[in-house]
Amino acid sequence: MPYRILVLGKPLALPFNNNEIDYLETGNYRDYDLVLDGNTGELFIGFTEKSLGFVSLKGEDPITEGLIRLEKEEFNPRLALEMLGGNEKIYKNSLKLYQEEYLNLKEKLLRYQMAGNYQGIKELIHRVKGFVLYTGGIHLHQLAVLLDNELYENETTYLNAFLRAHQRLLEYCCEQVKDV
Repeated sequence: MPYRILVLGKPLALPFNNNEIDYLETGNYRDYDLVLDGNTGELFIGFTEKSLGFVSLKGEDPITEGLIRLEKEEFNPRLALEMLGGNEKIYKNSLKLYQEEYLNLKEKLLRYQMAGNYQGIKELIHRVKGFVLYTGGIHLHQLAVLLDNELYENETTYLNAFLRAHQRLLEYCCEQVKDV
């Protein structure tokens, strides 16, 4: 699943790498996976505004470097294994179960959103939030917390970022359990 990237400041000559890139002077980071400050070279995780440090804006592709750092932050199988007592088989089963249980999550959430069923959205998000750390999906868990909190006000501004992270976790699960 492509990442949504925001480049702040002056446009840079960057390859798209199948990702969606917006260029703005300022912007709301919430709906972006990666934010690159085109003036300073600082990288951020969009929805948390957590800094990933600085990259060179000359020579090497700063977006590719940022995406590598972002991917290292997004999935943490070691955390999942710690939570599962170090049992690799249970971890693989967790990945497979997530894939099976939440394959149609996007369709359900969008259907609930169209119907204004915020309680249905909240229940699904709460279930994902409780399970996703067993897969190592750190970003999806963080987005589930943010979305769960804003649903008390019937808001869903984090939903698109949540759905992108969910899709990437599904792809990660498929990759990890294809031989199980």
